[in-house]
Amino acid sequence: MIKILLGGSPCTKWSVAQSNNRETKPKGVGWELFKNYVIAKERFKPDYFLYENNMSADDKIKKRIEKELHHKIQPINSNLLSAQNRYRFYVHNIPNVKAPKDKGIILTDILEQSDKDITCGQKAYTLISSYNKTKYNRTLEENQSEIMPIRVGYIGNNGQGNRVYSTNGKSICLSANGGGGGSKTGLYAINVGEYKAVQKAIPILEKKYGYIPQMFNPYNELEIINKAPTLTTSGFTGTSGVAIFEKTDIPIYVVKNGSITINDKQYPSRLDDGYYIIRRLSVIEAKRLQTVPDDYIMPCSSSQNYKMLGNGWTVDIIAHILSHIPNISNEEIIVLSMYDGMSCGHIALDKLGANVKRYFATEIDKYCIETTKANYPNTIQLGDAMYVRTELFWNRLNSLMS
Repeated sequence: MIKILLGGSPCTKWSVAQSNNRETKPKGVGWELFKNYVIAKERFKPDYFLYENNMSADDKIKKRIEKELHHKIQPINSNLLSAQNRYRFYVHNIPNVKAPKDKGIILTDILEQSDKDITCGQKAYTLISSYNKTKYNRTLEENQSEIMPIRVGYIGNNGQGNRVYSTNGKSICLSANGGGGGSKTGLYAINVGEYKAVQKAIPILEKKYGYIPQMFNPYNELEIINKAPTLTTSGFTGTSGVAIFEKTDIPIYVVKNGSITINDKQYPSRLDDGYYIIRRLSVIEAKRLQTVPDDYIMPCSSSQNYKMLGNGWTVDIIAHILSHIPNISNEEIIVLSMYDGMSCGHIALDKLGANVKRYFATEIDKYCIETTKANYPNTIQLGDAMYVRTELFWNRLNSLMS
């Protein structure tokens, strides 16, 4: 039997994104939330423990965390195993853990690829010129782990939710905060040159206009042949040989010879020549950034699903660390997961083929609990993490473990 303690206390008060009253010393709300994990470690007495938090925590806080947990911080960037640039630190007592080998995954590797999914249910946006000088024309063999998010423009104001990135790099870190078209996790210029609708539209546009307009919508037949589309029950029409999707509000931009034309004005572009839409990532794509399986049930609204994923762990990083526990796939496992969220720790153990006999969780977010119940109905919810400071909590846990 192996006892494992998992957890990552909420980091809101420690984050550099905290504009007011950011905590930079080991005291305050953030520290008290972390102390709950320390109490759990002392009382649960796990064979192995794993604690995670944001690298933006102040150095004074990190040093005290190391002192409280009696182990050194190990920083790991999720971009080694995913298409997301997500830098986190981990403290654990698991032996011989080194950073995983870089898989060389970029955004284009995790996008949904079908005509039907081209919009992902999201609004498209107009791109505004504001380009950096990031280079991305190098191969995966040329130290792919250093390839970072590549900003190519913005829409509206230059806030994080309105910034546009290329899919030839990594995504920025998923955020649990709302705001802006990209919900502070960015918008992305998706190359759609391989979509059949685009391919079929090009010769029609060339015949009609004599050139390809710098912004066009192959899903709007009125724009192509001045004829109202006849939609079938499947959402497509074959009247002109052009695939027409029901959602016809998706402008597609043409990038050619290093420039993009928007509203009759040309702007420089660092995107490769081709056809692009500008949208935020879908929930499925956000799952893939966190290496959560596509079929993991997320029964809540899209906004809540984005929030849970933004607060969650990059599963494959957790699985990599846990895989170094001796006999992890052979012995029965009992887990206490503090601040369990959407149960990313359980997903990681599943990926390792671990025999989880009991999984106890402290969590108060109703959407996270609903998601956990949909996937792991046998999880035993123990309520607020603050309860670890009471004898009632430990009496109940010990009775459930016996």
